[in-house]
Amino acid sequence: MEDINQTLAKLTNESLAKHGAHIHGFSAGAPAMAKWLEVPGSSKVIGSWTNFNDRELLDGVLGGLPVKYVNEEVAVAYANSCMDALTSYPYGINPSSAVFVGVTASLTSDYDKRSNDEAYIALKRGGYDGLGIHAKFFKGQAGDMAHRTSENNFLTHLILWGVGQFDMWGDVKGMGINELEGFEELYTWTF
Repeated sequence: MEDINQTLAKLTNESLAKHGAHIHGFSAGAPAMAKWLEVPGSSKVIGSWTNFNDRELLDGVLGGLPVKYVNEEVAVAYANSCMDALTSYPYGINPSSAVFVGVTASLTSDYDKRSNDEAYIALKRGGYDGLGIHAKFFKGQAGDMAHRTSENNFLTHLILWGVGQFDMWGDVKGMGINELEGFEELYTWTF
């Protein structure tokens, strides 16, 4: 049986491919695109995705050390850096034919941590206001990888939902997030 992420990914893939649009992103703290990449057709619409786990690389993208890596500003900086890098020479991607995504997350891990299990997602498309999404998950127990998997699934759904909000063709827009469970707090913002 197909889950909601597979259904949403298929619809998103079809819409993006039909209109020649692509997704590009920078992320840290979670394999944010793992579930999307499992869906046939994803490789045609995900132009590039870089998951940073090295602090030096992260700091290079951000232009310095942030006080906290998991927040709105870092997610927006990732989306902006991704857009700047890929719309300039030699790539020259048209910013209106792509959605640029920045993700930073702190999910359940194999050790106890003081921070919340949460994620910030920033999505940007040329000519549009940016869309930000914040999800605070119910905190998982250290080592509970099933909980981490559910957080990753939810994160994938939020990215897919966010991309759908930029779907000016109406193929995907309207797919909701109201039916999702597993989070303590969820809100969006524009930038």
